[in-house]
Amino acid sequence: VIVLVALAIAVASGVLGSVTSQLDSRTTDSDEARSSLYAEAWNGALDSPFIGYGTPRPSEVLPDGPPIGTHGQFWIVLYSHGVLGGGLYALFVVHRFWRTGTGSPIQLWSKVALFIAVLQLPIYGQLPQQLFVIMAAAALPIVAERGGLGDPATEAPTVAA
Repeated sequence: VIVLVALAIAVASGVLGSVTSQLDSRTTDSDEARSSLYAEAWNGALDSPFIGYGTPRPSEVLPDGPPIGTHGQFWIVLYSHGVLGGGLYALFVVHRFWRTGTGSPIQLWSKVALFIAVLQLPIYGQLPQQLFVIMAAAALPIVAERGGLGDPATEAPTVAA
């Protein structure tokens, strides 16, 4: 019943038509442009594997299109900081996801945030706000495991003299 009501609201409000028109406007040109940007980012990273290019640059294949390395956090790190930087960044995010447990709510939700970050790594950028959330999700379980996050309801605040 809930699904039918939601579908009726979507049709009546025009949201469904907007979504279908967006999906219909997607073409293979968009996929080809994204693929060529990925290829340029990869080739650029191979040309400068240790230090990268520092920042995205205009595409030679698509001069009127978006800069190289702007279609996913992995690609921007790979192109801007080289193969070593891209590999270490991806390894860090995957490692923190793998090592984060699910024993407490902090660990569980940190693992969920890191899982989403791993899935989105090659597709979406994570600057600026998302990167802060990812790093907090990576750090909070470590702090909690070391006993740094107590229960604020039961612990008295400490006052520095």
